[in-house]
Amino acid sequence: MEQIEIDEIIGKRIGPIGAELMAAARAGHLCIRKEEVIEGCTELKGNEERFEGMIGRWDDLYYLQRNWVLEGTVVREFKRLLGADAYPNSLKSWEFAKASAPDLTPSKQSPIQEIGAMQRGLKVEMLTQAKTNSSSCLGIEPLYIEECGGMNEGQLVATQMGLSESVLCLTGGPGTGKTYTIAEIVKRYGKDVCVAAPTGKAVSVLREKLDVEVGTLHSLLGIRSGKDILFGEGTLDYGMVIVDECSMIDVGMWAALLRAIKTGTRLVLVGDYDQLPPVEAGTVFGELCRFMKGRGRGYVHLDQCMRSDRKEILEKAEAVRQGKGVPYGKLERKISEWKKEFKKGGFRLLSCLRRGPFGVDTINELMWEKGEIPIIITRTDKRMELSNGEMGTLIKRSEGRALGKKDEAVFGERRFPAVLLPEFEYAYCLSVHKSQGSEFDRVVLLVPQGAEVFGREILYTGITRAKEAIEILADEGMIEACVGATSEKMSGIRRRLCGL
Repeated sequence: MEQIEIDEIIGKRIGPIGAELMAAARAGHLCIRKEEVIEGCTELKGNEERFEGMIGRWDDLYYLQRNWVLEGTVVREFKRLLGADAYPNSLKSWEFAKASAPDLTPSKQSPIQEIGAMQRGLKVEMLTQAKTNSSSCLGIEPLYIEECGGMNEGQLVATQMGLSESVLCLTGGPGTGKTYTIAEIVKRYGKDVCVAAPTGKAVSVLREKLDVEVGTLHSLLGIRSGKDILFGEGTLDYGMVIVDECSMIDVGMWAALLRAIKTGTRLVLVGDYDQLPPVEAGTVFGELCRFMKGRGRGYVHLDQCMRSDRKEILEKAEAVRQGKGVPYGKLERKISEWKKEFKKGGFRLLSCLRRGPFGVDTINELMWEKGEIPIIITRTDKRMELSNGEMGTLIKRSEGRALGKKDEAVFGERRFPAVLLPEFEYAYCLSVHKSQGSEFDRVVLLVPQGAEVFGREILYTGITRAKEAIEILADEGMIEACVGATSEKMSGIRRRLCGL
């Protein structure tokens, strides 16, 4: 049944607002805003865990019941982990709401200009006044850094805050040392730490650098079905929980994650909220970061790139973040040229779309040839110790596309018969969504018509996958259309966190 038919059925049952909410939910929004009062919706005060009926209205926001429940769980559990002083007493609720409200107009300042002063002030505060912070009410005693090693100022502030605050939101673009800072926090805290990430690829990278328990959110929380998201009882019994790649986590997983963390646990949330939002609902990490930034504590943005060879790439990414255009070439297939680049190694094609003449599926078909074929796992197989999103190489020796006895799969130092592989796809070309958490030396980013629905975030994410060189090929007008839009999703998270 087509989605439009489903919307018509919903519309007949509960009115046009129901169909509109269903369409918005599929687009990743947790609610929609309407000034007019629509009859037949449950009136909400803002503190209800759930409500009777299918649609609720809170002030000017309308919700499907499931999204209200999940959003509310995120808000309540995050406040619990923050402690009694969710926001400073010096700020009135309305002032705090204004301070943490999103500014969707492109910033004219760099991130360090916007919050550098705040970080410098926090450096003094963390080193001299941490014992008086709100974390003490949760039984969290500040730990102090006696030597800073090779950390820059932002990394030092983030490390001290991670050891002193109940919750830290750590953000930054690629190459700014987020993973390095995680390692410094872990080294100083000790072994009672759990590090989680939403994908197997991200977990593999973290395991190479950290000597503590690292796992995917699904495995650590024991999530096997949608019921576990709503009713799962998994717990993370650690003194500190660090979560990487937070921008990829949807509202359901956020609810399960925060619910599983015990009161008094230090929580460090790491990511780049300028990247694409999750495929499912919500831009929760961005909402939490803006809340914490407005709160004036528990937020650090790293913007000092630790690699000079990425300067040109990061300048393009920053231009996109600010809503400005970047140079690009004509969108055309260069299959022969791309095949030569693959043989050199360190090369990847990224497309904004899955289907179409320049989509992932079409490009992978055109690129296929016998020999060494890049692949990506699409279903976790615990027996083979392969995770969804993990990339490897298929060595194709037998004739045809079907896997034969002579074919072999290679993942790092592991080699095994290819016939044992779980579900996988060719990975000459990846979707920008699936590329999150990965980096490649050289990237060609394909931006066909239709990419504009993902906003500037899809360009930012694609550009920042490159370590040495980025080439952008786009249909005419697509870059301008993308940078002029944003994929931020509607929610009431910040408003509910502020208690308004």
